[in-house]
Amino acid sequence: MTTHRAVAALVVLLAASAGVPPAAGAPATTANDGLLYLTTSTDPVQPTTSGNFSFTAQLTNPDASRETYSIRSVSVYDGDPSEGGDRLDRRTNPGRVAPGGETDIPLDIGFDESGAKTLYVTIDARAAGSGDPLTVETTTTVEVYDPAPRIEASAAGTVAGQPTDLTIGVANGLDVPVRDVNLELAADGVDFDESSRVDSSVAAGAEREFTFTATPAELGVRDIEATLSYTDDDGFRRTTTETLDVRFRSPDLAGSIDVGGTVDPAFPGAETTLSVNVTNGLDQQVRQIAVAAAGEGVEFRTDRRVGTQLASGEGRTFTFPVTRDSAGAQSFDVTVTYTTANGVERQTDRTLQTRFTEPANPAEISLTGTEAVAREGELELSATASNLGGGPASSVTVEVGGENVSASEYFVGSVDSSDFAAFTLTTGTTGDVSTVPVTVSYDVGDTERSYTQEVSVQTVETVEESGGGGFPILLVGLVVAALVVGGVLIRRRN
Repeated sequence: MTTHRAVAALVVLLAASAGVPPAAGAPATTANDGLLYLTTSTDPVQPTTSGNFSFTAQLTNPDASRETYSIRSVSVYDGDPSEGGDRLDRRTNPGRVAPGGETDIPLDIGFDESGAKTLYVTIDARAAGSGDPLTVETTTTVEVYDPAPRIEASAAGTVAGQPTDLTIGVANGLDVPVRDVNLELAADGVDFDESSRVDSSVAAGAEREFTFTATPAELGVRDIEATLSYTDDDGFRRTTTETLDVRFRSPDLAGSIDVGGTVDPAFPGAETTLSVNVTNGLDQQVRQIAVAAAGEGVEFRTDRRVGTQLASGEGRTFTFPVTRDSAGAQSFDVTVTYTTANGVERQTDRTLQTRFTEPANPAEISLTGTEAVAREGELELSATASNLGGGPASSVTVEVGGENVSASEYFVGSVDSSDFAAFTLTTGTTGDVSTVPVTVSYDVGDTERSYTQEVSVQTVETVEESGGGGFPILLVGLVVAALVVGGVLIRRRN
């Protein structure tokens, strides 16, 4: 096979002037301006998505130049790097380019998708004599092709067990024609009157459609294996096989079944509701409705709902309890099956683009006016549970524990938005306590939230009188003696 090299139709003239990056297309006056010529090329000439290819930046220093340039680095980007373009490859210190000389700097790049790619090339150089920097920045466009002709499929409407037309399109994205084309189909659950089609050639850049008669055993998506054989421009026989997802559907009716959906806000990991809105846009009533939902990265508690009937123009919402561990975009595949007025079962498939979001202003319980006092082996915690959020909080509970503190809890209950509830919790202590950990837990919808904070403890000691009780005993003795003396004096007088 012949290897081709293509030189991009791009020559950029840049001037080095006193360390300022030159502008593309700067005027050339004398050889002292230090002009560099930059061209780019790819190898092969027609790169494909099958693997990486060589992208070469060639720098040429004219004979009239008086400077030798040292190339510090060469980078190539997919898109403008100042706008977030991805760097595809970078080479550092690839060499020098003297007056009258040139140097090729190969870079290794690749793409997963075909199409026109705008590449940004940045070269950082230094003048060997003066040391002045020179920055070369330019763009070029590279066309990336599919490695083989592309195969696509579509099926006309039908009912289960009835034949329908299946159209297979072959698009030759190569720049050369392919010859002796043979297309063969195979699938489980689908019968073909004839499973292969042939054509003499498909021109470069052209498309060719092949029509098959297919009979699906059931409606829905079926995997069809399409094998394309052809002879390439070099005379080699090549084969490519693709698995096509073909959707066999009911014949078209006047109107359609419309499907939409939203997800209620919830915290990650909490169960929320996917609401699927089904509207009968047909010109007739439908019955025996079943709605099934599926999605990657989510967990359903129930993934199927049913309904009896839906009049023309009427809508109904089907809800599904669903859980996801993170917020973000989420797609759901929704299948609606129903029976038309004439008894034909039909199916509508839609992909819903939704987003899991957290509540905008959920309940938030904060302790205010907190005071903890320890006295005589007992700890008393007084505080107010204030709801600073925009929604209600339920099952609000305050717990204490820690070193020298008996574990205890106080059930506050529910606290509405912007409301508060005061409480006092009492527990025992077995020693000195300077701080106590206080844990607050509460429910926001189906999600439990909690946090722990350290609260300083104020210790109040009981003051005892000195003398060990001697003063009260002495006082009683004096009173008794006074009574005895008084009694003696009264007797003598008598």
